[in-house]
Amino acid sequence: MNKLTKVGLSALCGSLASVSAAQAGELSVSGGATATWTSNEGTTTGNPIGLSSGIAFAGSGELDNGTTFALALSNTDQSGYSVGAITLTMPSMGEIKISQATGGVGIDVKDDAMPTAWEETDGTGLTVGHDKISGVGGSMALQWKSPSMYGSTIAFAYAPKNDGQMVNDKAASGSAAEHQGAGWDVLLDLNTAGGMIPNVFAGYSTTEREKNPKSMGTNLDEASDREEAEPF
Repeated sequence: MNKLTKVGLSALCGSLASVSAAQAGELSVSGGATATWTSNEGTTTGNPIGLSSGIAFAGSGELDNGTTFALALSNTDQSGYSVGAITLTMPSMGEIKISQATGGVGIDVKDDAMPTAWEETDGTGLTVGHDKISGVGGSMALQWKSPSMYGSTIAFAYAPKNDGQMVNDKAASGSAAEHQGAGWDVLLDLNTAGGMIPNVFAGYSTTEREKNPKSMGTNLDEASDREEAEPF
């Protein structure tokens, strides 16, 4: 079974590489110009001046059957690799996305749906612990999203192990977060009044917890599956 899986993935990668070359796929680079001044009262700030140096790569191409593909890779400040994703858009069959902890699949898509001005805890200079709704968006995940029906879509996302790891090709995440099991997300995005008012959306996520007999009864976090919801 493992050998067959590897052969299938290699064949897919080979076909994508050959077709993208034949179709002259494009790759572009973008960035921004942002400077900040961060000062937290009651702490030793040091030099408060900050400069954004992140860059993003975007690639695109088309397969022979009309399916288009897009590659997105992001480097955070000082060229630290951040996230990546491959998206296949199929004629009349919707979209399949392979996400490398991008937050761009499942209910995490709607985490910051409203316009923000850095007012959330992770948008400030504070380094406090916070638990945001993420579903499987922070792990290696697969998503299918339906074609748009009058502006409305439904999406299903799946992470074989919702462990928050980013995995390179021909590798696996190993035993990190060993008590985290598979995760599933569903997100319904409804276009209301023809776009005259903001969309209404609802999402649900569940992640299996692999029970540890030694901590059962003492660690309530491991005693039940993790559930998250986003009704709006």
